[in-house]
Amino acid sequence: MRKKLADIEKRLSTKRERVTEAEARRRRAVAVAGLKELEFRKRRGELIDRQEVERAASDRGRIEREAWQNWPNRIVPIMAAEIGVDARVLQVAMDKYIRQHLEERSEYMPLLAEGSS
Repeated sequence: MRKKLADIEKRLSTKRERVTEAEARRRRAVAVAGLKELEFRKRRGELIDRQEVERAASDRGRIEREAWQNWPNRIVPIMAAEIGVDARVLQVAMDKYIRQHLEERSEYMPLLAEGSS
C-alpha cells in the first residue's frame, strides 16, 4: 500500500503540464466569468454566506436547548397536580431525562457539504 502511494505521489510530482499563453488566458477568462456569476447569484439572493448559516443554526440550537431546559419549571407543577405525584420528585426526573435527551441530540451534527462554501 505504501509503495502504491509513493508511486502515485512520484507520478504527480514529476508530471508537469505545459500551458500555452492562449490557454492560460482562456483559463483566466473562465475563472473570472465564474467569479462574476457567483457574485451575481449572491446579489440576487440565490447564495448565502456559509458562516452566517452556521451561526444562525448554532443560535437556534442554543435557543431550543434553553427552552427545553426551562420547560420543566413551568410544566411540573401542572403535571404533578394532574397525576397526583410529588412535584419535587417529578422535577428531578424530568430534569434528568430532558438533559439526557438533549445530550443525545447534541451528538448529531449535520455537516454542510465540503464543496458548498
